[in-house]
Amino acid sequence: MNSKISERGKEIALMKAIGATESSVVLLFISEAMISGLIGGIAGYGIGIFITQFMGQSIFGTEITIKLIGFPLILLLSIVMTCVGSYPAIRKIIRLDPVGVLQGR
Repeated sequence: MNSKISERGKEIALMKAIGATESSVVLLFISEAMISGLIGGIAGYGIGIFITQFMGQSIFGTEITIKLIGFPLILLLSIVMTCVGSYPAIRKIIRLDPVGVLQGR
């Protein structure tokens, strides 16, 4: 998230300069973090199922039964952890000075 903010510094500064509130800019990046967390959670769950099945077959010689009850919890934890990890970068957005960034300082 920090690299996204660094890459898009001028875009963020321009949004703030034309009247976007801090909360709308922060909400934009929180939305991106939540989508990243959702995609990461789905990918992690799928990879975890694959590894579990592989290990079950190679070690125990049997198929492991997967319960989908943990899936919503995994997604929720993934989204929360991504948002918590994005907090320092989001604080950087709030302190961004649009005039300085657009002037190249």
